[in-house]
Amino acid sequence: MSSPSQSPLPSIITERSPAPSTFSQLGPQDDAPETPLSPIATPPAPAYMIIWRWMQGPNPPRDVTFTPFFAKWQDLPLRLLYRGRLKRRRWQLALLLLFWFAWLATFITVIHNSRFISKVNGQDPYFLSCASVLWSKNNLCGINGEYCRPFANSTASFRCPAGCLRTNVLNPRAVGEQIIAYRPLVIGGPSGNPSDGLFENAVYRSDSFICSAAIHSGLISNRYGGCGVFSLAGSQSYFPSSKHHGISSVMFDATFPSSFNFLSGANTSHCYDLRWHLLAVSLLFTILSSLFITSIPVFFASVFTGTFFHVGLASDPPFSTNPYELISISLSRFLPAAFCAFVIYKYGVAYTLSLSRYHTIEKALLWLSGLWTGALNNITLDPIIPIYRLTGRDLRQQPNAITALVIVVLLLLIIVIFQAHFFRLTGRMPKYLLTYAGFGVSLSLLAAIPGSALRIHHYILALLLLPGTRLRNRMSLLYQGLLIGLFINGTSRWGFAGIVETPESLRGRDGLYFSTIPRLVTPEIPPAGNNITFFWEDVKTRGWEEGVSVIINDVERFRVDGVSGAVTWNRTRTAAGGWEKVYVRVGYWGTGEMGDYTAAGVVEEDGTWRAPRGGRT
Repeated sequence: MSSPSQSPLPSIITERSPAPSTFSQLGPQDDAPETPLSPIATPPAPAYMIIWRWMQGPNPPRDVTFTPFFAKWQDLPLRLLYRGRLKRRRWQLALLLLFWFAWLATFITVIHNSRFISKVNGQDPYFLSCASVLWSKNNLCGINGEYCRPFANSTASFRCPAGCLRTNVLNPRAVGEQIIAYRPLVIGGPSGNPSDGLFENAVYRSDSFICSAAIHSGLISNRYGGCGVFSLAGSQSYFPSSKHHGISSVMFDATFPSSFNFLSGANTSHCYDLRWHLLAVSLLFTILSSLFITSIPVFFASVFTGTFFHVGLASDPPFSTNPYELISISLSRFLPAAFCAFVIYKYGVAYTLSLSRYHTIEKALLWLSGLWTGALNNITLDPIIPIYRLTGRDLRQQPNAITALVIVVLLLLIIVIFQAHFFRLTGRMPKYLLTYAGFGVSLSLLAAIPGSALRIHHYILALLLLPGTRLRNRMSLLYQGLLIGLFINGTSRWGFAGIVETPESLRGRDGLYFSTIPRLVTPEIPPAGNNITFFWEDVKTRGWEEGVSVIINDVERFRVDGVSGAVTWNRTRTAAGGWEKVYVRVGYWGTGEMGDYTAAGVVEEDGTWRAPRGGRT
């Protein structure tokens, strides 16, 4: 007989109630500890601890890497290229070498035709900068211009670079009683109706910028530069003012001993500045590098090198009368720049660009846009930010400079705030604040060096701000590219200029000394009007003054010993039979140097005297 099956017992869950407290049963005892009715209040944390905890950011830190748009399409260039045999490393290396060779060959071909084989009437032209002149400021040509001869009967072929339209005179320049600054220095030009031959009758004073005058006359274009032949035309008694081809010339209504014009019919070849053609080449190859080179160090080295030599040889080259010297200058500056590029890569670029293949197109668009904007600073940022030198005196003189500086500072402040926010989210704000505190202390110590001035050049500004772009968000890609472009432009164009400079180096060859100046008094003007005697009085001198230099009609005519005295000038008649207008300025010389000059006093045609206005030249 089989035993009956036993069904399993149901599972029973019992809830155990807590055992009654002994104290609750027996009542309170005298030796029992008292239980407080509320917890003890925690004292508030100090303010600095609250700030410190806030600066450390969230725990755990957040990843601020941006999410790409259309991610599945952004690696399309890589999927199209790296297939078949190109999946193998050796084929990829061969393709990279071929790519570099094509880039170098195209670059050399364009730059060779752009800069190295120019001819004017079968001869090599003289290479000019946008600010080249035949006559120097104030006394630099000597008494009666003896250092700037000949004045006439001489011709020379020349070549001008592109982009001279916006070349301005930075240090104030006197033209008669006018003070010219922050505009092209072009004095004179065509007379009469331009349709009567704008090019043929354009005569310019010899201290005009030759290339700007060539644009004004219509001989060359601003976009491509060009070649020509100028001829020294000797003394002229009137230089008219006119506006042509985007340049307004300055009028001068007195005699000047040296002038020039441009000759027509010159046979020129390979005189166009092909920097815009080369820009298309460089843009193409840098874009291809960004889209198809997956190795970050190879990509950065390729783009940095190509952009550096593009700036140094084409888009913003340093001035040299010998085009082959540009190669030497660029190579000498590239070696220290390459070391800086390694540091930039190791501590900034390597992290920021280490994005997935699904960020390829956005990375190329943002980073390269910033890079070329900074590298082409002379045509992108300089025209819209009218700040040439960050000194108080220069900012007051430059039109709209203070307004531009305020806007730039506010924009930088907004960028810094947003970047600091993202650094806080990643938990790195304290470290970067410490880094920038070190920068601030270092700059303060440099600024405190006596007898010198702190100068924040392009490349120094880039190096200071680049650590603040070590993030993987979209704006950091743009900012980082922009700063690296500024570094390239600064070092390739100007070299590694000192962060601390002396006042003499800041002033330049033709800047103001802000020295003592004499005081012109009313001259003796005889009824006949020809022999005019000019007088000046001593002012509070500083001991270096030995004599006075006298400039008449913007040419140094006398050097007189002593701090007070007089000279007599015999003015001539104009073609119409009246007396010529005379502009006179005086300044001290001593210890082998010249100081500043007064503004111009004016003797009108009718013998009326107008005392000089305030200021110095």
